[in-house]
Amino acid sequence: MDGVYISFGLFIVLFIITAAAVITALLLFRKMRIIKLKLNYILVTLDDIAQGNSNQKILAKPNDMTSEICYKINEIVHDFRGQVTDLKKAEKANKQLMTSLSHDVRTPLTTLIGYLDIGAYSRIINNLIQNVVSHSRTTHIKISIFLLNKYIRITVADNGDGISKQDLPHIFERLYKCDKARSEKGSGLGLFIVQQLVIKMGGMITVESEPGKQTEFVVQFPLADESPC
Repeated sequence: MDGVYISFGLFIVLFIITAAAVITALLLFRKMRIIKLKLNYILVTLDDIAQGNSNQKILAKPNDMTSEICYKINEIVHDFRGQVTDLKKAEKANKQLMTSLSHDVRTPLTTLIGYLDIGAYSRIINNLIQNVVSHSRTTHIKISIFLLNKYIRITVADNGDGISKQDLPHIFERLYKCDKARSEKGSGLGLFIVQQLVIKMGGMITVESEPGKQTEFVVQFPLADESPC
């Protein structure tokens, strides 16, 4: 009887161990299946995001095993969406700038010819003054007109930041900008248009500058009887 009793007791122990192992295996299988389904859901959502739907979010409960991964992915997608928005804004601004620039760059002569009634003089003076106001941080602008024999001379001087020696030879070049730190200001065409207008009208323009002290633009035109036909 003792042997039978011991065998029965051993059977009970083995049964309990086996049952526990089966239950554990079933629970583990269920958990693995849940994780697999969650990973598939994450992959499908990421594919949707990759197709351009960046408004998608991966939902997860705080006690999910994948919650930290899901939250991190959501954070990355949020940052990515912000970067895409900024890039689109920058692209739109660049397109608007290029459209504006291309109009003047492609047809500079048409633009200039349109100002060769008396309006060209106003455009020249206006561009010179606008250049000073926008870039020199001046507190004083002096405009002078002189009659010299068969020429008329116009000077526009200021007491602003001045122009560096390395920039001075290039300021009349198309799209050239001296102030790199504030390059968003202006198109780089103002002084180029001034020079082209002056040349078209048979005149000449020069500039002298002392950095940190002053700048003076000098425009000289022949009088009417000396102007080219």
